[in-house]
Amino acid sequence: MRRFLPLLGLVFALAVSCRQNNPENIALPYAKKKNDACPAEKARFEHFLWLQNDSVFGEEIQHWLEHELEASQAYLSALTWKARNTRPQTDFASNPQIRHKVLPICPIHTEDSAELHLYYRADLFGSGVKPLVMTFFDTVSDSLVPPVCFFDEGGILAVLRQIETTDTVDSLDSLPVRDTIDLERQLFGAMNVLISEGYTTPRKTALVLREKQMSFCREVLFLRPDFFRAVYLEPISDSLCDEDWADFTQTPDNPSYPSLLITNTPSHYYMVAYLQEQNQRKCGRTPVLLCEKTDYETLWKFLLYPITEKNRLIRRGKAGV
Repeated sequence: MRRFLPLLGLVFALAVSCRQNNPENIALPYAKKKNDACPAEKARFEHFLWLQNDSVFGEEIQHWLEHELEASQAYLSALTWKARNTRPQTDFASNPQIRHKVLPICPIHTEDSAELHLYYRADLFGSGVKPLVMTFFDTVSDSLVPPVCFFDEGGILAVLRQIETTDTVDSLDSLPVRDTIDLERQLFGAMNVLISEGYTTPRKTALVLREKQMSFCREVLFLRPDFFRAVYLEPISDSLCDEDWADFTQTPDNPSYPSLLITNTPSHYYMVAYLQEQNQRKCGRTPVLLCEKTDYETLWKFLLYPITEKNRLIRRGKAGV
């Protein structure tokens, strides 16, 4: 038995080292502070509202933010590409391998019709659920189109857009850009269609939201957070933040939230801190991360890592801190 003790010690040391280097175990900064003067509608956030008071807690907020960004960057830096072709898939119109399919979306309680435009590799579009990225017609750009390797793994890009009866759309490049009216019902309708018809599942779906779609925060974070596995949120104006985050108090306790990558805006801070507290201030399997800005590769590594089969596109290395 004694001759096996060194081997057991080595195994134990390796196990401890792996745990310490696991990005899921990256610690996020402590942000819980007693707050007696709290509005009733924000009672759930009472211990985190000091992060909104820059005039009183300016230095403490800056200290929290520095550690927050450092921890988030450490997690993101641990994600590296395994796939080779990571450039944006932008040649939808000219690429004969990419097919375009339109699904009508007719949600209940709305007069506005919508279409869901699917883009995928025809030779890989067989049976079985696929990883899927959903975005909106006014967010489609090179920076928000998935990489070629995503489509090479059978991935689907779903572009949700509101339509008028006079609209005709033949390709992604011809999608018109105009103001979003109210797509909240359509978002539910689109996800219900995609899931019921077997295209994907919530665990294989990522969502990209930019400022024009910030009303969808209610759907993603407050009403049906279980619809998505990973979500990217671009900056929100302060007026939208205060209105949308107030709905957070109406959600059930401890819902299943998706992984969130949120660009740095002060109005996010107390919501970010609250969600991280629910994860015991660890990144965990569904991290809530704050970043000042993100590049193309970082964005897509974050979104695709949790939704792609057996992580064939991305590997997760050791933690940076």
